[in-house]
Amino acid sequence: MTFVAPGGNESSGRRRRLPVSSANAIARGFISVGAMQKSEAGYEIPEFSNSDVALRAPGIDVLAARMGGGLRELSGTSMSAALAAGVAALWWGHLRSQSASTRINADVVWKGMRASVTTDGFASNVKANERGLGLVQAPVI
Repeated sequence: MTFVAPGGNESSGRRRRLPVSSANAIARGFISVGAMQKSEAGYEIPEFSNSDVALRAPGIDVLAARMGGGLRELSGTSMSAALAAGVAALWWGHLRSQSASTRINADVVWKGMRASVTTDGFASNVKANERGLGLVQAPVI
């Protein structure tokens, strides 16, 4: 099982970027995820999203199911974590399909995810501790 947790939404801009706040996100074995958004300058960190996360995923206007039916757009690190959890599931499936003899576990999945993140496309003003390892990537099939 791979555990993914949102990094927190307590920051209030570049001047006051707080570190990961969720107890789960800093717990051993959890992958902490922060939000990112696309801008003309490249990928940037939304004002609300905390720093010092393991990686980033889209977190602005993410399409989600609405209670009672239908869809709506939501923003926040919870949305980013949900997307990253979906990518982790894709990594599990991909790694299992690549090798029937290798035992797949959370460490193997996290190793694949870490190796595939990218820092390409981030705006030049985004600091390394703000972006984490980079933008989560699905496996190439």
